[in-house]
Amino acid sequence: MIEFGPGGAAPAYSISCDSRRNLLLQRHSAAPPGDLPQMLITVGSETRRLSLASTGGTAPMLRATLPANDPFRGVLVAAATPIIVRVGDAPPLALPPSPLIGAYALQCAEGATQPSEAQGNGVVAVEEGAGNAAAANGPVVNAN
Repeated sequence: MIEFGPGGAAPAYSISCDSRRNLLLQRHSAAPPGDLPQMLITVGSETRRLSLASTGGTAPMLRATLPANDPFRGVLVAAATPIIVRVGDAPPLALPPSPLIGAYALQCAEGATQPSEAQGNGVVAVEEGAGNAAAANGPVVNAN
């Protein structure tokens, strides 16, 4: 799993892999009242709309699934500009491009990741808000 968020705090966003080799794109927040919004992910001029499911529980998340054969995976892997994530009326997140995303997506596609919370995490610093530069000094990566 790759987690994005300010150092020393709970993650704001994460990318995980399921047993069918799909990428799980997860906004760490409770579901808003009413119908679930869509997740919009923008990399450069490419935008993808994804349906959301709410995980609930003690650490609620809004989860979108990017299928293993989806061409947008290549866009995420090759991102050289910030990855902008929007969910409903919540402030957008600006995720820094990181080689960890490509490495993790490749491991997921090869079945080399296990859908488990017990495996090591990569943590990448990210700032919230539409106008923020993603990680002003570049991504900070901690591997546990």
